[in-house]
Amino acid sequence: MVYIDPFGANLFDGYRGQGLRIINAGCTPGLSGLLVRHLASRLDVCSAVTVCSGGREQGGVAGFADVILSTREGYGYPNQMVLDGRPRPYAERAEEAEDTDAFPVDDDSVRSPFVTDELRRVAIDFGVPALTGILVIPDRDSLHLLLKAMTCSQEDDTDDLIGVLSQIDDAKSRLDAGKKNWFVIQVTARGYLRGKLYRSTMTVRSRDSSELTAAFLAQSVVRALEADGLEGVVWGYELMKADPLLDALRLMGVSVEAEEATTAVGPSAHESELIESGFL
Repeated sequence: MVYIDPFGANLFDGYRGQGLRIINAGCTPGLSGLLVRHLASRLDVCSAVTVCSGGREQGGVAGFADVILSTREGYGYPNQMVLDGRPRPYAERAEEAEDTDAFPVDDDSVRSPFVTDELRRVAIDFGVPALTGILVIPDRDSLHLLLKAMTCSQEDDTDDLIGVLSQIDDAKSRLDAGKKNWFVIQVTARGYLRGKLYRSTMTVRSRDSSELTAAFLAQSVVRALEADGLEGVVWGYELMKADPLLDALRLMGVSVEAEEATTAVGPSAHESELIESGFL
């Protein structure tokens, strides 16, 4: 039996059963980790990655509850980045503005450092010394509603919790009334290719993250059928093939922009340290 979950990471900690379990097979996590893997693997040495994602979207109470409840189990690390495989206090890198240059600019939007367990895991898998995650929230009112939802997520009574989340979701709907929904994820990888400094970027733009999750889930079914006999727990970014998924997104009308690797202006401070130490 094959089980596929757009989240589900902590549910299968220590799993020893039979069958294939594909977890974190959605947008973030899922597509986010796959794009990091895809870009990092194209470089001989990947020294830094920036992942910027977010937008204005309305996902419904069930989806909203799923995201909020995931924060109970340590879904990610607010105000931190990943350095040498470990969460560390966030410090803005000099290249951060350039590495998020394709992300929509809005005077009302709020950018908040945030890395997920998936991003930490993929950074370790591909030896990325520095990974920065940026979560973009469309405005401060949306941020306040999100913080309120996270605060009430500790409520143990399910009915009461869903009631509160429904009220917050209604407030978000009123806040977004008449405004265009959008979601963007931009991943930029820096490093070395054939001895030269390179920067490679991929940007995915959609109406909302749910259609990206749907595409990832559908392609996960295809990959599960192709991987006949595979058992155990596998994370979405580990199993998925990037090109078929990106082709599927394009067929859905999702914008997928890829900037070919170009010579970077110069090494970052972190890269300079690695060069001086002899690591690069």
